[in-house]
Amino acid sequence: MKELIVAYQKDGDNNHLIAVKKALKDIKKYHGQVQGMYGVDEPLHGSNPI
Repeated sequence: MKELIVAYQKDGDNNHLIAVKKALKDIKKYHGQVQGMYGVDEPLHGSNPI
């Protein structure tokens, strides 16, 4: 997600922000844990390592 934020700062493309907001929403929905922390985000990006 950091890469998208840096890309937004560089080129100002709002699609980068939209992707970050969706990723954060997905993390809250699918990776929330009982103690209020979040699990890992690997499933969000598929087989792409970055």
